[in-house]
Amino acid sequence: MTRRDDRLHTQRHTLPIAEVSARMRVRIIGTIVALTYRGAGRHPRLVAVLSDGTGRLNLVFMGRRTIGGFTPGRNLVASGTVMHGSDGLQMMNPAYQLLPDKVIT
Repeated sequence: MTRRDDRLHTQRHTLPIAEVSARMRVRIIGTIVALTYRGAGRHPRLVAVLSDGTGRLNLVFMGRRTIGGFTPGRNLVASGTVMHGSDGLQMMNPAYQLLPDKVIT
């Protein structure tokens, strides 16, 4: 599979964030634009803000302080159920796939 084929396969069956609403099970592709660590002690959580150019969505990982490969500017695909959170729409502990550089055009 060429890089172009990989990009097309990755983008297939994804939904723009602007079209996402609560209770939808979706697959989205975007870029991490911010990472924050919230909580202390027994209830840590890592929040990655994902943007695709149409909107932003928070990816919340309970019990995590870091995730290897998660850095601002990194592209990924996330899958899960969207819900309302205190900072807008979010996915809790979504499945994800880190993408190589230059996959999103």
